[in-house]
Amino acid sequence: MKFRIMGLAVAVAALAACASAGGFRDENIRNLDRLRTGMTRDQVFDIMGTKTVSVSGTEAAGPVGIGEDTLGVSQVQIPIGGPKPVLQNPHRNELYRADGANWEVLYYYTSVVSDDGMVTDDELTPVVLRDDTLTGWGWDYLAEQASLFDIPVEIPGFEDSPSAQDSSSASISSMIPSIRLSSAR
Repeated sequence: MKFRIMGLAVAVAALAACASAGGFRDENIRNLDRLRTGMTRDQVFDIMGTKTVSVSGTEAAGPVGIGEDTLGVSQVQIPIGGPKPVLQNPHRNELYRADGANWEVLYYYTSVVSDDGMVTDDELTPVVLRDDTLTGWGWDYLAEQASLFDIPVEIPGFEDSPSAQDSSSASISSMIPSIRLSSAR
C-alpha cells in the first residue's frame, strides 16, 4: 500500500513537472544529452519526443503580445485570461537542400532568455539531420554546417549567416510550410 501511494506521488510529480515550461525545457535538455551522432531521424524523435503540452506556471501567466521570430513567422501569443499556451516538440523545423543532401533542422525549447511568454530563436537548440541522420546539435554546430555547405539558415546573433549574406537564397522551408507534428499552437 505504501509503495502504491509513493508510486502515485512520483507519477503525479513527474506529470506536474512536464506541464510547466521549466519541466518541458529540463526534459529537452536531459534528452539532448542522450543523442548520439549517426542516429536516425526516428531515433531522434524517440528520444526527444513529439509531444504537445499545455503550459502552467509563472511563464504562462506573464504579459504577452504578438511578435516575430528571425524568420518573420508571426507567433501569436495567448493573452492573460485566455487558454493556456502550448509547447510542442519540436518547436519548429526547417528543411533545406544543400551540398546534394536533404538537411532538416529541428528546434527544441531549452532555455529562457526573457520571461516574456514568447519562445524566441535564442531560447531554442537546433538539432541537425543530414539525409535523415543526426550529424550534431547546437547553434555553433549549425553555424559551422551552414558556412561549410552554404545552407541558407538564420543564426541568431550572427550577421554573417548565409541567409543574411544572400537574401536571394531559397530554402525548401521558404517554399513550403513547416512540417508540424501537431496542429496545436
